[in-house]
Amino acid sequence: MIVEMVDLISNQSLYVKEARSREMIHNYQANMGAVFIQNNQSLNKVWYYPDDGSFIENWGDGECRDTGTGEPTFMPWGWFDPIPDHGDLLYGPSALLRLAAFINKRVIGEGQGPIPIDGILCDQWEGCEAEGEVEIFYSLSQNKWSMPEAPKFPPELKGIIPVEISVRHRDDSQHWLYSILDFQPGMNPKVAEHMLEPPRGESCEGLVSVIKDIPIPVIESHFTMKQEVLQTEKKRLHVDSATLTYAEDLSLVRHDIKPEKNGETDFKSTDDLKIIHDFNTGVGYVIDQIYGNCTITWIQDTFFDSHFNGLLGTGGIMVGAQDLFHLDEKFAYASHSEARGFHTDRWVSTRDDIPDFTHGGVQDYGKAVLEWNFAIDIETSGDMFSTVYTPYRGELYIYDNKSDSTQITNQMSLNIYDFSAVKLYSEHEFTVDACYARGTWDWSFLVIAFPAN
Repeated sequence: MIVEMVDLISNQSLYVKEARSREMIHNYQANMGAVFIQNNQSLNKVWYYPDDGSFIENWGDGECRDTGTGEPTFMPWGWFDPIPDHGDLLYGPSALLRLAAFINKRVIGEGQGPIPIDGILCDQWEGCEAEGEVEIFYSLSQNKWSMPEAPKFPPELKGIIPVEISVRHRDDSQHWLYSILDFQPGMNPKVAEHMLEPPRGESCEGLVSVIKDIPIPVIESHFTMKQEVLQTEKKRLHVDSATLTYAEDLSLVRHDIKPEKNGETDFKSTDDLKIIHDFNTGVGYVIDQIYGNCTITWIQDTFFDSHFNGLLGTGGIMVGAQDLFHLDEKFAYASHSEARGFHTDRWVSTRDDIPDFTHGGVQDYGKAVLEWNFAIDIETSGDMFSTVYTPYRGELYIYDNKSDSTQITNQMSLNIYDFSAVKLYSEHEFTVDACYARGTWDWSFLVIAFPAN
């Protein structure tokens, strides 16, 4: 709903937009609310999560604060209702509206007919709270008011909508008049995505998941996938496609690359390349799939699959499958949304550990936001059940951490296709026979001698 909120003492106006949603996702309850407060100078935002009673506030300064289970900063009378007997925790004008069901009240002008407010015929009730110190007037539409959303109401409400609420302290210290400008008994998915998710890039991500106990996705240690990378930098779209085979248990990685034709590439060749990293020996192989040329070298310290250990040229340590996707406790569940036509689960995290390859990969971006879309399926084998996480899409947003922390300076998207776990090892996955077809001078031999006795 959208509410015009007028302080009749100081003659100041606020506009309040509120959204409230509760739904079941994968047998977990997603329970959340958001209140946006607009005045002449700023737009202030509050998100809250009734299941654990926590609040996140953003008061227009580009940063978020987790207030925990304490009361929010902006607290007009009646906005905060944590009483369990009333239902879920509520914050905002909706809490004031729900309070009507729990206070003593009487009908105003009973027998005199409805009162018109902004062209809507209304019934009015008067109630008192705070030991008679606060006087509340509710103006609600007459029963069965004709509107498109009426079928969405519970039967007992019969199409009643709130029109106006007045809250006055008897000592005239406060007097708020709430005019409900828009009220929709249902959640538009676009509104939910816009309001109920904390904005990226403002350090809100990862503070609270909209589902409290849902586990972070787990990547199989041995998998293969096709990927398409789209990078927007300096107003230029750069596209690369590749196939990745990752075997953490074997310490082997294969990367089949199709560099963008007539575009920039990290490799001298623009032909299809097969790159194999053998972390058992620290050797990397770059094979031209068209002409068969092979280059043997050490594994780059700053390549995507290698942990940089601080000393260039000494080789790295293979990144685990989970670390490859940066999946850790910093991620928060954001929404059940659509990605590339599939229903997926979106996870979001604000990071300071994404390598900056414009500086050789030895430095990290000061601020980056990483999003992953996963499909979650249940796989059955006899009486056994297991959860399968399939990544569909990734989004990386790089921010200007020096002058404007809300300004996106670069963006990269990753579309993932044909992701599958490898259950049976094949020797052809990581073959490097092409590198040893020219002669024995490429070979090296190692003799291990054991002492007698």
